[in-house]
Amino acid sequence: TLSSLRSLIGSEEVRCRVSVSVSVSRLALVIMVVMAQIPPRVYEGWAPYLYIICIILLVCSRAILIFVRFQMSIMSG
Repeated sequence: TLSSLRSLIGSEEVRCRVSVSVSVSRLALVIMVVMAQIPPRVYEGWAPYLYIICIILLVCSRAILIFVRFQMSIMSG
């Protein structure tokens, strides 16, 4: 199993996935540090608008999910 693990780690696909994962983690860290510099009062002002946007996105994602399921049921017979 050790040789299969070594061959898995050496594969190009795994290296690519690890590289993407590291890049996303770095981006998340940078965003977190930048957002930490914004005073809490600013977030209090943004909160109602962000809440509304999140609710709209939730409704849209539900609508898309229902539409896709409906299309799949039509295609399957």
